[in-house]
Amino acid sequence: MKREKVFALINQERAYQDKKWGGHDSDNTLIPLDWLYFMVRYLNKGVDKFDDTEYQMIQIRKVAALAVAAMEYIDTPKREI
Repeated sequence: MKREKVFALINQERAYQDKKWGGHDSDNTLIPLDWLYFMVRYLNKGVDKFDDTEYQMIQIRKVAALAVAAMEYIDTPKREI
């Protein structure tokens, strides 16, 4: 899958997350540890279904969108090359 399609899936997931969880009003109150906790929960769900690739990829999509959300609300240092 091309990166552009991957980013489109992440953007769709972010729109869903904002609609479901309240977007800026709730996301703006979270700290990095909160975001990591949410990501770990979804990663563990994927690991628990070790024989279901589709379900695992859904969890990865959710985690990718959560990482984007965290970076939208909390300053993130850029990578120094």
